[in-house]
Amino acid sequence: MRYRPDKMPIGIFITDNQSFTNQEIELETDDCIYMFSDGYIDQSGGNKGKKFYSKSFKELLIKISDKAMSQQKKNSLKKLILIG
Repeated sequence: MRYRPDKMPIGIFITDNQSFTNQEIELETDDCIYMFSDGYIDQSGGNKGKKFYSKSFKELLIKISDKAMSQQKKNSLKKLILIG
């Protein structure tokens, strides 16, 4: 399941009456939550200078989601370095 973010920067409020949306998430045993900024998907670099993009990032998370957290970290960092 995906929760949509608010479209405003962290730490900068355009108006004083604008705030972030509170969301309640019901978790079950063995659920895993991935939180990230647009920095992952917007970064460019690597050998080809390409952006990672959200589709590729989502595919990476799905691919590694069944692995232990230490392995997920290793796999995601390795992929991000190669692409971005």
